[in-house]
Amino acid sequence: MSEPASEYVRRIAALLVDGYPGDCALHAARLAELLIAGGERPWIARLRDRQQTEHGVFHGPLIPRSLRGRHAQTWTTHYVVCVNDVAYDPLASEAVPLHEYAERVFGREIPIETFIDEIRVAQLFASGDLLATVRRG
Repeated sequence: MSEPASEYVRRIAALLVDGYPGDCALHAARLAELLIAGGERPWIARLRDRQQTEHGVFHGPLIPRSLRGRHAQTWTTHYVVCVNDVAYDPLASEAVPLHEYAERVFGREIPIETFIDEIRVAQLFASGDLLATVRRG
């Protein structure tokens, strides 16, 4: 039997003191697999801070609060797995209501869009292509 998604989130969150293991695509895909195994219907969200400027599109930095300081990392895109209106992400250390997610993880509001809906996640899981699809963004 595989571990519950909430346990995976806590286990990976405990590793953040040494930096971010893997990448968000890996964690979103793995959590989706665990949630599907638990009978849930996950979907994958994408966060990007994109702003149109006179010089083109500006991709704002996404800096997780839990990795600031010695292990600071900055991204322009972040993927997170969700079930209904709850986000599962090691950066949050626990399941978080989606309306609180960006503020809690990144310290500010960031648009959250559906990247892969629950039907397509199930299809990609069944075909073994979920992680590769998320990584292709």
